[in-house]
Amino acid sequence: MWYMEYKDYKFGDDEGNDLHEIGHYTQIAWATTHLVGCGVSHCTGGKGPLGKDFFMYVCNYAPSNFDCYYWSNLENLNIQGRNLTQKFAFECAGEEAYYEIKFD
Repeated sequence: MWYMEYKDYKFGDDEGNDLHEIGHYTQIAWATTHLVGCGVSHCTGGKGPLGKDFFMYVCNYAPSNFDCYYWSNLENLNIQGRNLTQKFAFECAGEEAYYEIKFD
């Protein structure tokens, strides 16, 4: 599903690409991405699409394709020694769940 975003990627036009439309694809194809973590939550209570229960899938990648580095995708970005932490939240069946993913 995410890989299909490659159809919207404009090769050679880094400034013309909308990262919100192709961000999943570029992250998967990102040269230095080597840490991937995924999780799933079964959301009950009929709060999903069409008023049904659903499964929420979340994946996190590192190093990420930061906007400021997006144009060049340099392999020599020195972030290996840095402690990368990302916090995010989502709502599942009316309750907010907070997750923290830490890469050392």
